[in-house]
Amino acid sequence: MAERSFPFVRNAGTTTVPGTTSDAEYSEMFRLLASTGVIYGTDGGGLKPFANSSGLNVFVPAGRAFVRGHYYKSDAVVTLPISAGESLGRIDSVILRMEYAGVNDIHLVILKGEPSANPVRKAVTQTETGVYELLLGTVTAAINAVTITSTVVADARTFSNANGS
Repeated sequence: MAERSFPFVRNAGTTTVPGTTSDAEYSEMFRLLASTGVIYGTDGGGLKPFANSSGLNVFVPAGRAFVRGHYYKSDAVVTLPISAGESLGRIDSVILRMEYAGVNDIHLVILKGEPSANPVRKAVTQTETGVYELLLGTVTAAINAVTITSTVVADARTFSNANGS
């Protein structure tokens, strides 16, 4: 096909039917308008992970983001459990994971790090058509940790060029 335009609702006689724009086409189109990242706006950017020493939890406040041309919005604090500390420390990552392949969703998850005497953060996955992960923060899980304090959570957000006002 030499020419393609989208998204449109197509008219079939007297019935209006949806067009056939694919997820990949929407992603391609919206990536031209907004880069991947947290949308900084009147909410201060949101999605900044934090902890409050109330157990093995990290909290992510409301916020918005673009991930590979797809929109994510949370209007409430999301609680993410952190696995108990082990005999070695590790660095977990707070990420937004976008998945195609039947999932077709963006959701907050903890990417558990590998226990090590010298822990390093796992690399996030960023593929064109499968899984794309956006790093929001890191959590240094101490040896035998039983609580997560604010001092072990680091902000790692990047921001979109989208106007969030």
